[in-house]
Amino acid sequence: MRLKIFCFILLLVTCNLLLVACSSADTVQMKDGKELKGIVVEDYKDRIVLSSFTGETTLKKDDIKELYFDNEEENLVKLADQAKDRHDFARAFTYYNMALKINPDFKDANDGLVFLQGYLFRKEESEKLDDIKRRENIERYGTVVPMEKTQTAEEVFKDMIRRLWDVIGLKLEIEKGFPRVADVRSKSPAYSAGIRDGDIIAALWSKLTGYMSLNEILEAMLDKPSLEIKCIIERTVETSPEGLSFSVELKGLTVSGARGTAAPERQVLKNDDIIVSINGQPTRYMPLKKALELIKGSKGTVKFVIRRDALIWRGE
Repeated sequence: MRLKIFCFILLLVTCNLLLVACSSADTVQMKDGKELKGIVVEDYKDRIVLSSFTGETTLKKDDIKELYFDNEEENLVKLADQAKDRHDFARAFTYYNMALKINPDFKDANDGLVFLQGYLFRKEESEKLDDIKRRENIERYGTVVPMEKTQTAEEVFKDMIRRLWDVIGLKLEIEKGFPRVADVRSKSPAYSAGIRDGDIIAALWSKLTGYMSLNEILEAMLDKPSLEIKCIIERTVETSPEGLSFSVELKGLTVSGARGTAAPERQVLKNDDIIVSINGQPTRYMPLKKALELIKGSKGTVKFVIRRDALIWRGE
């Protein structure tokens, strides 16, 4: 009898936990009428990765009717991003600010607001310069000088590749759907930001770059008039774990202490680096104890895939 009561209580607790998890999950409404619940762990340009009790599922955005995040601030940022893409900047400002009132530390909202402020400032300055040049041309020639011949799409693309190298010091290529650094110029803004050959530009202004075209990435880095570019790089490193300590934060397995004989700028791993995988094993759902055991059990060096914030100050 006691065993039956215990099993019944255990069943009730399990059901309640499942109900709570489902009620607090992100909701995806598909165009075919299905409704899925889980946590959106990756949000790319054309797809999302939804994590649920059954595992991870990749969903194409073309198949999604609507996506509702559990956190209100995430929904507000989504609305802000949509307004920004429509050039409805006043509405975007309002939504970003509303999100920050709910969660002042929300990185996506902060990044969106900073980007928008920089964009509008540089746009205003650019318009002022255009107006000055127009006035100078009228005073000098008595008329407005005709605009230069419009470039073809191919010419624009080649020009962006050249500007990325000249202004920022980067050459990029798409590898397996992600932008990889093929070359970085010494003493360039990109090099000063800590970006090196072989790095992946994983995100720009908190937006994942996976499955974006090279043209879209170039536009995001060059054609948006902001003084700086906030990005996240992904890098594979192999190093000794000696002097390293780790913790599990909201953003994932994190380097909480990087002590070693090398100077901080020469250390392979740094404080606040996010560990994406250890010896090829993803860390997304890995408990800290297992991660430490995996690191400790490695012979000599450990192969880490890390993500790190990088701030590029434009060279123009």
